[in-house]
Amino acid sequence: MVYFFAALFGDTVNYAIGKNLHRWSFFKRHVPQEKFKIAHQFFVKHGGKTVIFGRFVPLIRTFVPLISGSALMDYQRFTIYNFLGVLLWVGLGTFLGYFFGQISFVQNHFGEIFITIACCALIPSISVSIGRYLRRK
Repeated sequence: MVYFFAALFGDTVNYAIGKNLHRWSFFKRHVPQEKFKIAHQFFVKHGGKTVIFGRFVPLIRTFVPLISGSALMDYQRFTIYNFLGVLLWVGLGTFLGYFFGQISFVQNHFGEIFITIACCALIPSISVSIGRYLRRK
């Protein structure tokens, strides 16, 4: 329950911040009007799918509500799709945690499994960082 409401509340706050970004001079200077229009059109066409499925992609899930708000996605539409996405995300995470937690191998090797998953999750970030570093040289 806590994860569910925390995700909903956090996304609502991020949406509100995004909705007001266009008023900030920093946003106006660094986001060309053309890119803003493209983002708005994208969220009109694919916003619902993006809000639901973006929830399952690390890092992307952090920015989807912010971009939804800044692209002026309809708040009611955002809320409905966000509710569904959070419900699926928390439900699936809870189910998978319970399911895998019942497996004796997982119980006996939880530390090693956790470290392996954490390292695998870091690989994309490390790869991008190395790529950027090499391009600068």
